[in-house]
Amino acid sequence: MKNRKFLIRTGRILFLLLMLPLFLFAGCEQGTVQSKTPPQNKEIRRGTIAVSYINGKNKYFPTLANAIEAKAKEKGYGFIAQDAQLDPERQIRQINRFIEDKVAAIVLLPTDSVAVGPSVRKANQAGIPVFTADVAVHDPFAKIVCHIATDNYSGGKLAAIQMLEALGRKGKVAIVDDPGLESVQLRTRGFREVIAFANQEGAQIEIVSAMPGYGSEEKSILTAREILNDHSDIDGIFAINAPTCLGVLKVLRERGLDKKIKIVSFDGAEEIKVLVDQGIVYSDIIQLPKEIGEKTFDCLHEYLNGKMILSQILFATSVYSRQNGEQKNNLKGGIKE
Repeated sequence: MKNRKFLIRTGRILFLLLMLPLFLFAGCEQGTVQSKTPPQNKEIRRGTIAVSYINGKNKYFPTLANAIEAKAKEKGYGFIAQDAQLDPERQIRQINRFIEDKVAAIVLLPTDSVAVGPSVRKANQAGIPVFTADVAVHDPFAKIVCHIATDNYSGGKLAAIQMLEALGRKGKVAIVDDPGLESVQLRTRGFREVIAFANQEGAQIEIVSAMPGYGSEEKSILTAREILNDHSDIDGIFAINAPTCLGVLKVLRERGLDKKIKIVSFDGAEEIKVLVDQGIVYSDIIQLPKEIGEKTFDCLHEYLNGKMILSQILFATSVYSRQNGEQKNNLKGGIKE
């Protein structure tokens, strides 16, 4: 009887030993199948890139944001872009929401270079990297990983050279600008410096007015009317972006001055190029929003993957005029790092 029980137990053990490889093999097969099938609820594998830009009415900003989106989706990121509509408070709320949602990175095109500072610091504390495109942040305690933008200072110098050419180095000039944007202040600084230098060399250009249009067509209309009320004898206007140019032009047309007063614009918008071709706007300083957006994503992606990147990258501008058409930049040579 004991021998029989022993044989039964021994048989069971042998059976289990023989079946064990089959169980192991089946387990490996199941594991392989699972590794090939990603979870169905994880469409965003790398996190979300969040963008807040200045104003969707200016096509420059959506163009830049769309360029980031295209490359982000290629690499498997989620993406969200929001229009601040020229409202710093709205943009602050957008940034706070990005922080609450724990996005992977934030790209800012600030509506106000100073006002946005505390929100950037809040993102820093949350461990969310912040990048700026087109407009820098002015806050000594806010950390920006990289700033990618037009070389606005040099672009302002180009605008001044165009104005000197348009007026034959003599006349009265007004500037319609935006005091809250660092990029615009760089443009106007470059513009003023070249005019001042030219005057030292014999030119006779007088900047009689500089008033804010805040980058808005509607507000620039009001500003242009006020400038012309005070200085009906001006000869040229430097409009700091495309909506500003369109607002100024509407006022010149309503007063019959569109053929007398020369406009130098800044942006590279297609509608302004058409006006240049028609001889209505003297010239336009060209920016590269698509290329800036693509470069912004490249820097962001490299940073999130542990690579070292530069703290600032600037793109050179060019001139679009009836005389020369658009001078195409060699992008590689046109970038200042």
